[in-house]
Amino acid sequence: MKIKMLLLFIPNLLFFTNAYSSVNMIAWWEFIDKQTISNLEKKCNTQVSMDEYYSADDFLRRTKKQHYSVLIFPAEVYNMVADEISSQGLNFEDVTKNYHPNVLALFKQQNLSKNIGIFSMGITGFLYDPSQIQISEDENIPSIFSKAKNKKISLLDDPMESLHLVNKDKSSSNVSKDFAEFKNLIKDKYYIITNDVDKITKEEKFAFAYMWIGDAVRSVNKHPHLKFVSIPSPAYISADFIATLDKSKETECVAKNLASQEFLNPILNRSHYFSPFGSTESFKNKEFSAAYVNFIDNHKKFIWLKAPNKEEYKNYIKLWESAKIEMNNKL
Repeated sequence: MKIKMLLLFIPNLLFFTNAYSSVNMIAWWEFIDKQTISNLEKKCNTQVSMDEYYSADDFLRRTKKQHYSVLIFPAEVYNMVADEISSQGLNFEDVTKNYHPNVLALFKQQNLSKNIGIFSMGITGFLYDPSQIQISEDENIPSIFSKAKNKKISLLDDPMESLHLVNKDKSSSNVSKDFAEFKNLIKDKYYIITNDVDKITKEEKFAFAYMWIGDAVRSVNKHPHLKFVSIPSPAYISADFIATLDKSKETECVAKNLASQEFLNPILNRSHYFSPFGSTESFKNKEFSAAYVNFIDNHKKFIWLKAPNKEEYKNYIKLWESAKIEMNNKL
């Protein structure tokens, strides 16, 4: 009798499992919170699972090993995944048409696939301790670094963004020469290359961390004695994109809702990154709100950080990893 009851139960269980689909996605570490996942599951009547990555290279390693339905990824690796997104992904024009006109104009100038949307935008700059160093908005990069001699600094674990410190004023770039200039720039400093600066900001003789605005604002909230200043002109915009690698109705529901103003603005308000929709109503941090308004009003003055082609990117990563081993003047 027990066997018959078990056999009757199993088909119903299998039917339920198959009927409840799952959408798996990948995003930056601590970008999307559990409440957002729960809201997406309710909205789309599906399960949502998520993996997190800690760097652009980590994203590429993970997506090479596993298939994801929804990708949230740094713009610099666009050309590494563009072919798959163009052939397998959903069109995002119904989302992007709602962007702030200035953002949409800047976005269209990049001539990217119609199968991507903007997930976030941001600027980089210096989080610094005024008791150790003073940094002004119009100060040049060599001057900033010279002030940090024999002090502790942190740099982004991102070759494209960190090398921008030495090639931002150049019309063209030579990767090998840029690395040589970069190593010369950081000599005589105690440095660490990381995207997590919480530990170093507590260190004695901490001078500055070169980092993204969102992480910097959160650090200032934790440590009010610290200050943030954006990178001197010409400033640039770095972005994260959202795309899909399948066209199921569940994936479409999750991705399009996640990319919408309703879902996206609360995420970006919490993480302190710029929204493509142009709204500042929910921004609690005045400094961040001012930086965002400045970007919207003066968008033509900002340079969009261009994505290298596949071979260029592989070269960047190869040199970056070897440089990190060679540059062993760690904290």
